[in-house]
Amino acid sequence: MFVTIIYIQLYCDTCERFLADRLVEGTCPTEGCNYDSARGDQCENCGKLLNPTELINPRCKVRDWFFLLLFFLSCVFSKTIV
Repeated sequence: MFVTIIYIQLYCDTCERFLADRLVEGTCPTEGCNYDSARGDQCENCGKLLNPTELINPRCKVRDWFFLLLFFLSCVFSKTIV
């Protein structure tokens, strides 16, 4: 049996690499917060856990670049049923 998992990951065109959550920064999407330096894993202002794809205007912290691309990565795994 094969299982397909789809990952959505941010890619910086300037750095030419996929970015870890901690390398993405943007505006927190939580209503009433709107902290503009929220990280891709958590907002330091309101404490909400985030995914980098949820951020408003995400940017690469390495180069402070605003144009990030979303990639849909499809991985197929073989699963043994016992």
